[in-house]
Amino acid sequence: MQKERLQKAESIMNIARNGVFIIGSFIAAFLVFSLFPRLEFTYVEIAGVKLGLYDRLNNTARLVGEQDAGATGAPGEAARLIDTKENSFWVYLGETKRKSQTQWLLNNFGLSRVPQKDELITARTDLFKRFSEPIFDGQHWSRGVIIGLLQKDQGVIVHSTINIDGIGDKSLWWARVELRH
Repeated sequence: MQKERLQKAESIMNIARNGVFIIGSFIAAFLVFSLFPRLEFTYVEIAGVKLGLYDRLNNTARLVGEQDAGATGAPGEAARLIDTKENSFWVYLGETKRKSQTQWLLNNFGLSRVPQKDELITARTDLFKRFSEPIFDGQHWSRGVIIGLLQKDQGVIVHSTINIDGIGDKSLWWARVELRH
């Protein structure tokens, strides 16, 4: 009897929590669109999930330090430093069976094998550009900070690749690349 009451109370709490989350999401969306009516979003699909990205993310002039009217130089300078550091960034190539370089389970570039240095590859889907490769802090993995978007059908030149052991029998492949000019 006590167990049934606890389960019922837990169910009610879960429903209430979900309701509050949904209402809060609508309020947040309303506030964003009412306070910032000029925001433009671009929708991209990554791993089957549609994401709305603030459109200025795709504006390459912004990444190389274009300043907004009246803005101080500090943010623009920081963006310029990120973009000009060898003009390279990290992207997720996909996953293979462990210890394989040819059996792709997820393949973001249509590869038949792991690419070599100076090889040209083309994105088959939109992918995040990341400032650094994934880093393990002793307990958790963290992916690099997102610095932009590599769009579908954009070509990049590979500088280096790394392999990280994934869950199960998977190897996760990342590459440091730069845009083909």
